[in-house]
Amino acid sequence: MEIYQVVLIGIAGLIGLSMVWPKITNVVRNVNHTPQPEEEFMQIIAGWNSFKGQCEEAGLDAVCEKLCEIFPLLIKADEVHTPQDDKEPNDE
Repeated sequence: MEIYQVVLIGIAGLIGLSMVWPKITNVVRNVNHTPQPEEEFMQIIAGWNSFKGQCEEAGLDAVCEKLCEIFPLLIKADEVHTPQDDKEPNDE
């Protein structure tokens, strides 16, 4: 092989690599990223709670009732109270 043939093959290789490079980097990023189910679940609950609050503010009672029918377990998570709620005020 002559020098110019080697140079042309090298240039063709670089062009081909530049075309598939984004796909290669996406595969490498996805391999290193492991989803955290707890974080995703908390985002779902926060989104549901926000949407329900917006529906209540807008006066969409029928939508709120349907949301409660569809997601009954999220209602219980919303009603959970902290131990601070049980404390009685100090009567000193």
